[in-house]
Amino acid sequence: MTTLDRNTALQRVEAAYRQLLAEVDAWFRQGRQQLGDRVHCRAGCAECCSGLFDISLLDGWMLARQRHRLPADVLAAAQGDVQQVLAALGQRQRKIPVFGPDCPSVGWPDGDELRCPLLDSQGRCRLYDARPLVCRLHGLPQVDLDGTVVMGESCRIQAEMPASGWRGPFRRWLAEEALLVKRFNQLMAGRSTLELETFIAAALVLDFDRLHEV
Repeated sequence: MTTLDRNTALQRVEAAYRQLLAEVDAWFRQGRQQLGDRVHCRAGCAECCSGLFDISLLDGWMLARQRHRLPADVLAAAQGDVQQVLAALGQRQRKIPVFGPDCPSVGWPDGDELRCPLLDSQGRCRLYDARPLVCRLHGLPQVDLDGTVVMGESCRIQAEMPASGWRGPFRRWLAEEALLVKRFNQLMAGRSTLELETFIAAALVLDFDRLHEV
C-alpha cells in the first residue's frame, strides 16, 4: 500500500470513528436530560479521570493529532508521567509505550491515584473534544436497546440509578468500534487485532509512525 493509499484509508477510518463518537455524545446528552439531577457529570468534575485505564491505539492517535494544542509545559509533564509509569511496569527500555498480547498482563501499580495529565487546575480536560471513547461513555449505565446490561456501574459519586434508566445501541457501537480499531491497527501496525493498546499519557508522546515495530 502506498503512503497516499494509507492516508486515504486512515481518513476514512477517522471519519467513521468521528461519526460513532458523535452518536455516543448525543446519547450521553439525551441521557443527562432524561435522568436529571442523578447525573453529576459537569465541567470541572474529574472523579473518573484518575488511573491508567487502557485505550485503543485509534483513540490514542486521535488524541495525539491534537497534542499541538497543549502548552509545552503540559506536554513535558505528560512525558514525565509516561517514563514513571513505564519504569513502574518494568518497561523502562520500551521505546514505544504500547501493550499487546506478547506483553505481560498490565497491572497499574498505584494507578488509581494517578491524575490524568490532560486535566487543568480546574479539573477540566485540555483535549475534551478529542477524548477517548471510554471517557465519553463514563457516567451513565450502559444498557443496550434490548435491555442487556453492558456495564451497570456508572460513577463512584453518581446517585444510584436503575439500569433501565437510559439505553443505547451498545452492541452496534462496540461492533463498529472493534472493526475500526482493527482496521486502524492493520494500517499503522500491520496487525488486524484488538490486542494493541496504550494509555492517555503515552498517547501524547507515542510515535505512531513506528507502530510497525510493536
